[in-house]
Amino acid sequence: MALALKIHNILRIENKTAQRYVNKEVKLVLAADRTRAIATGGAWKQINDIKVVDGWSGCSLNFCNYGKKCRSVDGRNNSSCCQEHSVEILKSVSHLLNHQQLEHWLVYGLLLGAIREQNYLPWETDVDLQLPMTAWTQLIDTGPSLWTRDDLPYYFKFFRSDIGRGCVVYKDENYPKYERDTEFHWNTIPYVDLYLCQKGWGTYPECSRKPSRKPTQKERETLKTQRGRTRRIRGFDFPSINNDTSYLSRWYGTAWTIPTPGYHGFNFIQGLNAGDPSEPYMSE
Repeated sequence: MALALKIHNILRIENKTAQRYVNKEVKLVLAADRTRAIATGGAWKQINDIKVVDGWSGCSLNFCNYGKKCRSVDGRNNSSCCQEHSVEILKSVSHLLNHQQLEHWLVYGLLLGAIREQNYLPWETDVDLQLPMTAWTQLIDTGPSLWTRDDLPYYFKFFRSDIGRGCVVYKDENYPKYERDTEFHWNTIPYVDLYLCQKGWGTYPECSRKPSRKPTQKERETLKTQRGRTRRIRGFDFPSINNDTSYLSRWYGTAWTIPTPGYHGFNFIQGLNAGDPSEPYMSE
C-alpha cells in the first residue's frame, strides 16, 4: 500500500526504491508496522511513521463533485457532492479538536450557514474554524502533521500556510476522482481553514469560550449560556462564540440574513474593525 504525496520541492528519500514519479507525485511506501501507529476503537492518533511534506503537497485532489448541481440545495444528501464531504470533514475535525481538548468555534461562511440555515452553504468548499493562541500553536506551530482514526479512509493533514490549513489525504490513492486537475485549487476540494484568534480576524479580544476566572454563583448561569453557546448544522451541535450574530453583521453587513447563492462576500475593512477591543460588540 502506498501513500501518494504531491510535491513542489521533491524531498530526498533514503530508500531510492520507494520513489515513483507520476504527475509530479512521489509515492512513499508505508512502513510495515504502520497499523501500530493508528489507534483502534475510533480514537484519534497522530501518525509519526510517514514523512509529511509541508504545504498543500500531498493533499488528495478531486475526491468529490463540485459541479453546478452540487453547488446548490439540490446537491444536498448526494454523497458525491463536495458539500456532503465538507460536512463530514467538519464533524471529524471538530471531533479531533475536542479529543485533543483544543478549543475552537465556527466562523465566517461556516457560521453564516449554521445560523441562517442550520446547514452548510452548498456553494462552499472550506470549513472555517477559529482557535485561541494556545490551541492554534499546539496544533500548527509544531510543523505539518497527520491525524486519523482507523474508521476513516483518510488522514487529516494540518500545516501552516499564512493561517492554519487542513486537507484530506486518502490512505488508498484509488479513491473516485471527478476532475483531471493535478494541482490544488481553492474551489474544487473541501479543506479546513484554522484561524488564530487575534486582532484582525473578527473575534478578538474574546479569544476563549472558557471563563477567564472562576465565576460567582450569580454569574454561572449567564456564563453557561454565553460560553457554552453552540450552533447546529444538520442536527449536530458545534461551538460558537458569544453574540455571534453581531459578529456576522460586522463581517457581512445586515444583509447576511438574506441568502445569496454562490456568494457571501464580506467587508474586510469593516471586519478588521470588528476586532477592536474598544468595540463592545462581543457583549450581550
